[in-house]
Amino acid sequence: MAIVEVLDVVGDDCHSKPTMLSTDLVSTLQSFAEDWYRQFPVAFGQADTVDRFRGKYSSLVSSLLMLRGSDQHILHRFADAISEVTFGGATMVRGVIEWTNLCQRSCDYCPMRKENGSGRGSANVSRYQMTSGEIADNAKRILQDGLSVVFIQGGEIPKIDALCEAISEIQRESKRRAQPVEILVNVGTLDEERYARLRKAGAGSAIIKLEHADAETAEAATHYSYSERRQRIRDVLQLGYRVGTGTIQGIPRRNNSSSDSAQGEVHNAFLGVELGTHMISVSPFVAAPDTPYAHEPSGNVDVALNMIAVMRILDPAAIIPAVSAFEKLERGGQRRAFHAGANNITVNYNESHGQEYLIYGKQRKRVSFAHGTSVMRQAGRFHASASDVWRLHSSARAKLLHSEFFLLPCSANRSTRRTSAGLRCRGARDRTKRPLVYSK
Repeated sequence: MAIVEVLDVVGDDCHSKPTMLSTDLVSTLQSFAEDWYRQFPVAFGQADTVDRFRGKYSSLVSSLLMLRGSDQHILHRFADAISEVTFGGATMVRGVIEWTNLCQRSCDYCPMRKENGSGRGSANVSRYQMTSGEIADNAKRILQDGLSVVFIQGGEIPKIDALCEAISEIQRESKRRAQPVEILVNVGTLDEERYARLRKAGAGSAIIKLEHADAETAEAATHYSYSERRQRIRDVLQLGYRVGTGTIQGIPRRNNSSSDSAQGEVHNAFLGVELGTHMISVSPFVAAPDTPYAHEPSGNVDVALNMIAVMRILDPAAIIPAVSAFEKLERGGQRRAFHAGANNITVNYNESHGQEYLIYGKQRKRVSFAHGTSVMRQAGRFHASASDVWRLHSSARAKLLHSEFFLLPCSANRSTRRTSAGLRCRGARDRTKRPLVYSK
């Protein structure tokens, strides 16, 4: 049984004098988390139940997303400690291969939208598509660097033969090296038959982004059925994938949608537990050239960081990435994301086409292996294999689903910290005051 004991989180390292809210914030967060963990076995993945809980705490979560200063620091420490309790500082590192910038979609925020040209030499986008051999060669570099997650992403195209061939070859290479590998795909929203083909080839995880939990906002940004994409997430879960989704904080809102209020962001925070996914992300909006949203304001880094913290509280077992958009908008942003509860980072292995994969335009932040490891070290994290991280995930998820994950008052600190699966925390921050301590 996992027991998490709550300590004083208003430590000497607060950046400013606590406000009146700080005196009650820890107990408020504890009550919110305890109430949710009691509901978790019947609520996780059940939209109606999650909706009722979200309605009960909508005002509180809206306030949490707007915290700044010492109160924000408390929120982040609370969430960060839950992450450390669950994962012990273990961090999943993905090596990404951006296999194509061809795309059949028209997302208003993305420079790779089909309106920017569908062939090589387009006025706006020089199009490319890797061969299966190129994908496999890049994957070998990822394995050589000791990473255990090969993350293949690209625009949405119907022809996936080369991708399936590459995935099969990567799995064969993994066996030759006796080095287990997880293959994660993020290739738009394909039909169920194509996801089944990728699964048979050897893909084990998939990401299907939704941009926003509000259907009108999401459909205005993508010109694609929101309900169809939600259904595809359910389909892919049924196929046995580990599934991730995510939203874009601050994405421009259209059609006077309900997300014009802070309630849209609250709904975003609950999206992962509502859909029952294994992974959940939030990225602050970054305006990109050659798109209808080119002149829109950027998202708010602080709101996005607070959303990570809320998502961590809602799902202690989730894989939550510190995405590159944080670093793009604020130097040190990815480190702050780890301190808010993130436990995953992606490093780029697309050297030959990096300037053509225009996810945020040509001035995107491409995360190198050196940068990724430096950020982890600064955040007090360590690189762990995908299998170890998923083992910790499964242990925590099982405790949540069996009502065995608790927060209890504590009056004394402990000298030893372990994750819920007993893994010692290597390279974690040395704290004299820790908000949460695991007890067995």
